[in-house]
Amino acid sequence: MKKQFATFLAALISIGAIGFAACADDDKTYVPPVFETSGNVVFDSWRADFASRAVNLHHKDIATIEAMMVGLVPNEAVIRLNNAQPEVTRPIWSYIGNAVSDQRVELGRNYNFEIGSKLGNLAREKGVPLEFAISIWAMESNYGSNKGNIDIVRALATFAYQGRRTQLGETELLAVADMLKNGDAVRETLVGSWAGAMGHTQFMPSSYLSKAIDGDGDGKRDIWNNPTDALASTLNYLTSVGWKADEPWGRAVEVSPSFDYSLADGQMRPLTFWRANGLVNALADLPNDWQARMFVPAGANGPKFLVGVNYAAIRHYNASDSYALSVALMADRIAGGDYMPNNWPTNNPPLGRTKSMELQTLLKNLGFEVGEIDGAPGARTKAALQAFQKAHGHVADGYPSANALRLLREASGMPSQDIVETAAPVDNGPEPVRMFGPPVAATPVPPPPPN
Repeated sequence: MKKQFATFLAALISIGAIGFAACADDDKTYVPPVFETSGNVVFDSWRADFASRAVNLHHKDIATIEAMMVGLVPNEAVIRLNNAQPEVTRPIWSYIGNAVSDQRVELGRNYNFEIGSKLGNLAREKGVPLEFAISIWAMESNYGSNKGNIDIVRALATFAYQGRRTQLGETELLAVADMLKNGDAVRETLVGSWAGAMGHTQFMPSSYLSKAIDGDGDGKRDIWNNPTDALASTLNYLTSVGWKADEPWGRAVEVSPSFDYSLADGQMRPLTFWRANGLVNALADLPNDWQARMFVPAGANGPKFLVGVNYAAIRHYNASDSYALSVALMADRIAGGDYMPNNWPTNNPPLGRTKSMELQTLLKNLGFEVGEIDGAPGARTKAALQAFQKAHGHVADGYPSANALRLLREASGMPSQDIVETAAPVDNGPEPVRMFGPPVAATPVPPPPPN
């Protein structure tokens, strides 16, 4: 018995020694090599620190991280685009008119027919009509004709080392490391938009890892060269962010003259509520409990929509109402519809950055809380504007426009001339929140539908 105990104790000591050695090896800190200088001291310091954290904290593959970091230099064009703050805001009607062109719609219908035989079953399984993925494809890369040619590792590293998107840049670089280690891509093919988005429907690397799927059964998730995989992945993305089968994205509606526009506050309410509060349209084909919010993108004198969770799913793809409404309207037209809003208040355009900052400042001075004065009116600014409008007997639509600024100036005892910026509108493209794709540009003719 003593001999057996001694043998057992010796085994325990041996196992413990092995375990201790293993722990000691695991705790060994990785020190990255001295990379050749980029010529930018701040970037070089970040690169060494990021490589260390990627391996030691995030447990990424050493060889992969080092291969990604070798030879990197900041991309000055990306820095300029990242820091750009356009002075003049492009009106939503101008954006939509350019994006949802007749040519794009016709091409989308052709693609929908051609690819429907390949992805029709998947679209039904996901509960997302294929035309929405087709529409996103049109918006993001113009049916693959403009996927971008920028080295996304360099672009993301440029974000990561300084500026307002450092966390985004590092998160996406870590995702790239996983893609390379998994064999999803090779370094040379990782090109895309200046914002780091890739492929036909412009997925960010982290979205690729979690949402991309194989659309044609060949065992690959090739969003760069295979439109079927890209569109399947887009269907999967929309499902994953809350798309509900058998619900519309929304409907264009009319309301009574007495409608309280302060109800356009972003809150989802059942269709019965809207019927009881001024909705003119019957919408008899929709269930009474359909949840939707009132959306007035250009104020009380422009088009009005009830939008549900599927509109929110589109907006999750790119957090811009100009983008999301373009996708939705184009999808409807690809499916055979013909509706396009045309009652836009072109004589009352949205404000640019400087005038928006003035609007926010005046609201704050009058006692309405707007949050940060940044020239980018968001939910808080619009709610404050609605409160001001309601308090002064105006239509409370919260539209930060030239007319709204005139009212604020008058309430503040200021002159109201020279409000509308005279510079030519620029195409801001999708708002830089998610940054999936390049700006919407003039529509060139893409190649014919794939066979």
